[in-house]
Amino acid sequence: MSFAGSQSSQVVDHVPALVSGSISDTDAVNITFSNVTDRITIVNATASGSTSLQIAMSEASLAGANSIAIGTGESITIEARMKAISLKKISGTSINYAVIATLNRIEAGEFPALTTANGFEKV
Repeated sequence: MSFAGSQSSQVVDHVPALVSGSISDTDAVNITFSNVTDRITIVNATASGSTSLQIAMSEASLAGANSIAIGTGESITIEARMKAISLKKISGTSINYAVIATLNRIEAGEFPALTTANGFEKV
């Protein structure tokens, strides 16, 4: 936390966000945040068995080569500004996941859609 000028109250620069759930079919799970992330950790929290969780910055990216996969019990931390993330079950009967994010003060609506189609406008 930091202090702004002579304000008597504390100013919060970051807030945590936690989303968890289970994926049992092959539909994508799209998670959107109210504010932009600074850091995000995705956990394949499945306790046992062989599972694979696919992660991408958008549902469209899940179909292409712009995604990564993590196995049972694995996690990945990404230090990037994102306003959404997409998850999909690649293998296994059911996958438990957790997404832990550090959100900054930038509202998601203020952040541009990062695609090469717009030449990374405003980036």
